[in-house]
Amino acid sequence: MKLMKKKRRLLGGVGNEMLGAIFKLSYNKGIKDTVGGICGSCFFIDSNYIITANHILNKDNFKPNDNYRYCQYWVLSENFVYEIFPNYFKEFPETDLTIIKNLKENKKISSYKISKEYSLETECYNEGFMKSDMPLLDCRWEENKIIIEKCNNLENLKKHSEGKILFIGKINLDRDVKLKDKRIMCCAYGGHEGMSGGPLIKKDTGEVIGRMSFGLPPDKETKENLFAVSIEEIKIVEESLK
Repeated sequence: MKLMKKKRRLLGGVGNEMLGAIFKLSYNKGIKDTVGGICGSCFFIDSNYIITANHILNKDNFKPNDNYRYCQYWVLSENFVYEIFPNYFKEFPETDLTIIKNLKENKKISSYKISKEYSLETECYNEGFMKSDMPLLDCRWEENKIIIEKCNNLENLKKHSEGKILFIGKINLDRDVKLKDKRIMCCAYGGHEGMSGGPLIKKDTGEVIGRMSFGLPPDKETKENLFAVSIEEIKIVEESLK
């Protein structure tokens, strides 16, 4: 794990603030005494809200790893570092959804355009990150906590999968991922554990049609099929907060 204490040149070109990673570190004391990495993916649904999967970020897993006393969570992008706390987000387990409030109101944020127009055989892709990957960070130790100033190579860690929509329907799940009668899409392609929470995007328009939720088989890091919760379900929840 490389946590960079000194500032270094930004790597990987200009980042995309619409797409981010949920990042966690556990520690006892000091930057050198840390474990963790990327937990999953996230994205801006508008300038006020960041969304991710509830099984990635929830108050029950907002605790340090075994044998550690403290932990911190962040949203990371190439140009955006945002530490998050339990009172910053709301959970909607029945949609496998966590919505994080963006408190940096003075920062201009671009967000994906969304679309409810999709069908079987719609060509799509998703982008996200691999679980446990460790980006290069400019950070320092201050007042018994870690301050991350910049994430340097997130663009280089980004994963991409693409194909077509294989199935559309409603599903009920009551496992690590919980879904209660929610509309989902099954993608006819695979991906990596850690892509959960990221966007499902129409290939021809670049519009978001869903948010990645889970993959099969469940016991493998590399998935053969990916499943996304439709954007209709996400917007119903988001609009209820306004």
